[in-house]
Amino acid sequence: MDFFKSRILQNLLIFLNMTVFAAVVVRAYHIRELSVALVAIMAFLPVAMTAFLSVAIREKYQRARWAAIAVILIVINYTIWRYTGESTIGDSLADVNHALTFGQEVTVEMFMPLLRMLIMGGSLLLAVTVTIFPYNLIIVDTGLIFFLWAVDYYNQAADYVKMFVPVWVLSILLYRGTFLDETAKSLKVNKKARLFQILAISLVVATGMSFVDLDKKGLYTDRLWTYFNNMLVPTLYINGQEIESPFTIASSGYNDSDTKLGGDVSINDSESLRAKGDNPVYLRGSVKSRYTGTSWLVAEMGYTAGGRVEDYRLSVLNSITSSYAEAIKNIEIYPLSDMTSTLFNTLNTRELYFNNSIQRVFYNGDFQIYTANKESSESYTVEYYYEPVIRQELISKDFGPSVRSRNLRYLELPSYYSAESERVRSLALNVAGTAKSNYEKAVALTDYLKTQYSYTLTPGTYDPGSDFVEEFLFSETGGYCVHYASALAIMLRINGVPARYVEGFKISGEKASDGSYVIRNSDAHAWTEVLIDEDRDLWMTFDATGTVREQGEIDEPGEGPVDPATPGGEDPGEGTVTPGTPGGRPEVDPEEPIPGPIPVKETFGSMLARLFSYAAIAMAVILALMVLRKLIIVEMAMWSKSLKRYFSLINGALEEAYEVRKKGETDLEFANRLHDSGIKERYLILVGEAYKEVYGGEEGEFPERRELYRDISRRAMRLRGLPRHIFRRYVI
Repeated sequence: MDFFKSRILQNLLIFLNMTVFAAVVVRAYHIRELSVALVAIMAFLPVAMTAFLSVAIREKYQRARWAAIAVILIVINYTIWRYTGESTIGDSLADVNHALTFGQEVTVEMFMPLLRMLIMGGSLLLAVTVTIFPYNLIIVDTGLIFFLWAVDYYNQAADYVKMFVPVWVLSILLYRGTFLDETAKSLKVNKKARLFQILAISLVVATGMSFVDLDKKGLYTDRLWTYFNNMLVPTLYINGQEIESPFTIASSGYNDSDTKLGGDVSINDSESLRAKGDNPVYLRGSVKSRYTGTSWLVAEMGYTAGGRVEDYRLSVLNSITSSYAEAIKNIEIYPLSDMTSTLFNTLNTRELYFNNSIQRVFYNGDFQIYTANKESSESYTVEYYYEPVIRQELISKDFGPSVRSRNLRYLELPSYYSAESERVRSLALNVAGTAKSNYEKAVALTDYLKTQYSYTLTPGTYDPGSDFVEEFLFSETGGYCVHYASALAIMLRINGVPARYVEGFKISGEKASDGSYVIRNSDAHAWTEVLIDEDRDLWMTFDATGTVREQGEIDEPGEGPVDPATPGGEDPGEGTVTPGTPGGRPEVDPEEPIPGPIPVKETFGSMLARLFSYAAIAMAVILALMVLRKLIIVEMAMWSKSLKRYFSLINGALEEAYEVRKKGETDLEFANRLHDSGIKERYLILVGEAYKEVYGGEEGEFPERRELYRDISRRAMRLRGLPRHIFRRYVI
């Protein structure tokens, strides 16, 4: 047992810690192809090497065997260390730093030498120092977390404190409960040693920072200043005009809709975002209401602090979704760079919040959009109501048009649209036909645009003096999402239906190896939101065309249109209403259950969590068996006719209560040194009865077996504390 506690358990703890350590580093640097098994092997080999080397040095017996095993492991570790491909540690660090600085993906090949060095170095450091000061393990882990946080490489470092906490708790319990029991009372904190360790950690962090381009990545200085400044003078409202870098799809290659609509564009396929969630959704970035004929302008608006929507809106959405299971979903957004201060959200968002950040969220209730107070690459979570649920509610009832002052902005048209003979107006009214409700009109107009117009990224430049929508509807060159979304919004407004123009991203089905959705510039998109239920302010997404990715226009722009989705067919995007017969209403069963989450490939983190759960279950079973074993031993000692078992049990209990027998001391001499008089008196009687059985051949009697054991256990609990007492009494 002593060998197990001082050797096996200690190195098992180091191995567990280094596995978590490696997992945090892998996630921090976004290494998506590295398997859990490989990380575990990389953590096991150096720990095993140091373990056997330590045994070979310290043990007196069978040193040759332990040394031979240690030498074999040294050779294996050296071979793995040397086999780094064409990259050295310095090259690896330089490549990783360059990739992170410029927002590129870090590959396994460039990161592997650095990871091997971290695992090997950390294992050796802990193996050498953990026996001197057990809590060095916690100090090393804290240094890693601080480093990742300080250099802004990993914005969710605080999440992985949760992964380290079980290891830290286990280390404290094991070391305080087993390894250092004999010296626990005299253990003192060496302040100079602690100071030296803090300085050493600071030196390591500072050295690591010297390799980082701080001008590119930066520290958290400005964020800390913002945080403490907001604590003293909190910002409750910001003007929309003061926001840094609001989102526009111009960042993906389109023209800026604030200044110019249309024109030939070239969209690349580079990655913009990552997202993790149950379903692909439309990510709303910018909502615009004012159409000038050549551009869409954002209305003057303000944002209030807080990421939760208004209570009245929540009550409406909660009442609609109350009968559906899993109607509230969430999606995590991971910006790959400080691209915008806009925080992407879904239609019918419930709440938006940063996962681990001191930045604040601001919300505009009129347009249901969010922003931060500055550009951010922080990840955040969007909780939202599953749009198909809301859609079923809206298309199952008739909502006639109404006029509310708050919606007049969504009906505004340029002054030149007022002429009755204007051909855009005539076309819009004819296509809507006899449709009465807002939904039926939106269905008819969407279906018309889908079937009558072609998709192209090279529609040409329109006459600056002409109307953008009119040119699209009556020219023969076609257009892309900006054309379709603008035309649908204007044609709806002509029919008295409030509509707004929206820009953002439409998530496709592409996933990375960790299960996250890959969002590219080719997923940047414009669509239309239509007010269906004006009384409850409920909107619906309508999309008259696909994204560049869906239309297949990335490699061959302008080579001819790709046939849009079949009228009446289901669009792959969540929340898209696809019409049936123009002006008609699809059949919907309100009782039909909403489909469950799309299966997601198991990620590195989930695999690690699963391994931890298995380890926790195995540990719980082992602990239960050890407790059962100890209980059986106690009961056998209590009921045995012989006092031998009971006498041995009591001696163990006295040792737990810090009554340690000196070397060569007899039982009577030991009994006379006991501190508690009541225990001392009964222990002397027990010694006499045990001697009678051992040396006299008579059966000893001691009726106060349970009482003496209980009193000694209570004394041990007072001296050691309840957790350590329970651990030693029932486990060790």
